[in-house]
Amino acid sequence: MESNQSSTYNPHSGKGRKRTSTEPVSTRQAQNRENQRKLREKKAAYISDLERRIAELEASSQIPVLQTRINSLEAEVTLLRSRQNQLDQHTNMPIATSSTSTSVCLQCSTERLKTSICMDQIRVLEDQLRAANASSSILTTSASPASTIRFPTSYELFGPMEIDSTILALKQLPSLHGSSIVNDFCTLLTEHTQISDSKTARRHLLRMARTCTDLFDTCTLIDRMKAVEVFSLFQQRNSSHVKYFDQFILSTEPRYRHPKPAGFMDPPRTKSLKDAMHEIPSLFLHRDTIDEFCELAMDGYSAILDPRGENFFIMRELQAKLEDACSVEDRTRFWVLAESAREGKRKEMRELIDRAERANS
Repeated sequence: MESNQSSTYNPHSGKGRKRTSTEPVSTRQAQNRENQRKLREKKAAYISDLERRIAELEASSQIPVLQTRINSLEAEVTLLRSRQNQLDQHTNMPIATSSTSTSVCLQCSTERLKTSICMDQIRVLEDQLRAANASSSILTTSASPASTIRFPTSYELFGPMEIDSTILALKQLPSLHGSSIVNDFCTLLTEHTQISDSKTARRHLLRMARTCTDLFDTCTLIDRMKAVEVFSLFQQRNSSHVKYFDQFILSTEPRYRHPKPAGFMDPPRTKSLKDAMHEIPSLFLHRDTIDEFCELAMDGYSAILDPRGENFFIMRELQAKLEDACSVEDRTRFWVLAESAREGKRKEMRELIDRAERANS
């Protein structure tokens, strides 16, 4: 009995009911034969479908292995390119301008930056510690006015900025291809590392803001979003330089937020910007800073209330706090929202920069 159950069924063995070619003698018998035929066909189709699904699953089981191999190769290529860039910088070799370099896509550039960010975390923390020590020693030993204090430059503390990948990524954007504005902005970034006093830092920040505004305005909407991502990654890669520079431009003007009257409602665009920034996960504990930044970004352009353009530096100070609290992905999201606010206030922002430049000339 057990051997019969374990043996494989052979439909061609001749066992079982024999086929017949005789006509059924009754309608009932004909219906039984037809039902049996349909049942056999249904079972055969079911078995065939199971076999097909098994074959598909066996084929798809190779997909994770292949995907892992692809990811490993991409990471290896990215690492090799990053090391090549570092070697070129140390040997003062110019970036190759062959057709292969110009064909590198923007996505590859941004992925290379993201990978390098992970590799540089220890170096960034060490740089921040050196900056904190340098700042504290200067502030405790100098009695000069803040504008005349000679700070160490970020170049002296951290070395040169890493901007080659940023230049490459920006120049690949169709809107900026062949434009000199990318070179102009990168020149300002290089000068950025040589600033050593507050007054010069403020002037330089205004020049950078004007040039960055022109760069974004040159881009199409799609390219602008890509440029925002490139700048966000650049900030993370050079966070020590950026944070150190921000110490120079802190506003010295007293400020406070006026309490809102009962029942006060923000204008629709201001409320929309606040709500969007409140949804950024890493800014969950910074709602007050978000609210103050959004109110200035949307309504802080009055020449009567702010004749010296000091709100520009206050906005930058608030923006720096929020950027510092963001993760890499959330910083890009924050930049997109901040740029959308600036897009609706182009004229007002340029007038604010003009007033600040006159006051700091």
